Parts: sequence; C-alpha cells; structure tokens
Amino acid sequence: MAAKTLAPSSFRGLQDELKTSEEVHKKGEREMRHTVGVGWHNCPATNSYKATTKVWSVLIRGIISLPIGALVIGVAAILFGAPVSIDSLWKTATWSIFMSTLIVLPTACCKGASWDDWIRLFAQTRPLGAVEILLCIPAHGAAIGAWIGAWPMPLDWAQPWQEWPICCTYGSVAGYLVGLLLALGFIVMRKPEQFWHLKKL
Repeated sequence: MAAKTLAPSSFRGLQDELKTSEEVHKKGEREMRHTVGVGWHNCPATNSYKATTKVWSVLIRGIISLPIGALVIGVAAILFGAPVSIDSLWKTATWSIFMSTLIVLPTACCKGASWDDWIRLFAQTRPLGAVEILLCIPAHGAAIGAWIGAWPMPLDWAQPWQEWPICCTYGSVAGYLVGLLLALGFIVMRKPEQFWHLKKL
C-alpha cells in the first residue's frame, strides 16, 4: 500500500525535474544564440565590411551625381546667358563640373537620391541638424556668389577677369566660403554647449 501511494508523488516529482532541466537547457540555448549574435554583430571583420560597403556607396553616389549635377548646372548657365560658342562650351562644361563639386556632390554623398531631402534643403531651405546646415548654406552661397560674380561681365572695363567664367568662379568661391562661415555661426548659436563641449548649467 505504501508503495502504491508513494509512486504517483515520486513520478510527479520526476516530471517536475525533467521540466526544470528542459527549461534550463532552452534558456541556455537562447543565451548562447544571443551571445553568438552579439559577438558576430560586434566582430571587427563585420564592422570592417560594413564600413567598406558604406565607403563604396558614398563613392558611387559621388561618381553618379557629379556629371548629372554638372549637366543641370550647365543648362541653367546657358539659360541665364552663358555663351554657347564652341570655345565657350568647354569653359561652361569645366565651370559646371566645378559648381557641381561645390553644390551637388556633398549633398549627394550625404543624402543620396532622397527627393524629399533635396527639395527641403534647396527649394525650401529647411536644414535639420548641423550636417544639413553645412550642406545647405554653403551651396546657396556658391550659387548666389556665382550670380553676383556675373554682374561685371557686360561692363566695358576690358579686364581679363571679366571673361566667362572667371568672375563667376571667383564669386562662387567667395560665396561658398561666406556660406561656410555663416553655417558655422548658425551651428554655434544653436547649440554652443555641444560645439564647445560645455555642460549645461
């Protein structure tokens, strides 16, 4: 009788022990998978592969965007009155590549082909964050500087720097530098404690 009454309780205890051991085993497997996953994610080889992929992505964006931007800027320059003779077309092409390097290339490398970002930065002039400020304001400065630099071209001063596109190049460089200074000033004024590594009081 004693054996019959003790058998169910001992069997029930054995089942509980088996369930506990299975739970511990499953928990160990989950922890092992998590550890392996974290280790693979933080593996130097994986991080190096991601960094290399990102660099190649940026390079491809730059290679594609530079001639496209130069084509658009060249057409805009001709529409605004740039000379269209055979000799002047080469000058217009080189100047367009230079302007694309200042305006299009940095934004394409950072933002890619996001049409919303391009409209927000160049049509609406609404940069968000320090990087977009450094992309937006100098690009506008280069375009405005090139436009202002074209003013002396029709004057009869007979100076060599009045030829196309010398004065526009000077103006675009000056406008770009002024835009960089303004962008830096905006960044410092917005968050000076982050720029100077100061703590908020």
